[in-house]
Amino acid sequence: MIETIVLIDTMEKIKKFNVACQHHIGDVTVCSGRNIADGKELYKYRIDGKSILGLYSLDLSTPVKVEIEGDIDEELKSVINEMIA
Repeated sequence: MIETIVLIDTMEKIKKFNVACQHHIGDVTVCSGRNIADGKELYKYRIDGKSILGLYSLDLSTPVKVEIEGDIDEELKSVINEMIA
């Protein structure tokens, strides 16, 4: 699994990210609402990166954690590199 922090702060970035996620064979999870409790990193929301409605529900002003299962393809890698926070 690959994990990274990205900033998806515009509607155009959400659309671009979602299209790349839909072309990815594995799961892509977007985690938002970060809290640290007892030394553990916890997230209030876990959104499927392939769900456009889920992505639109995110707070666009804060970075999110992206978890990618499986081999990452060039399209998704390129989109994520543009958005690394």
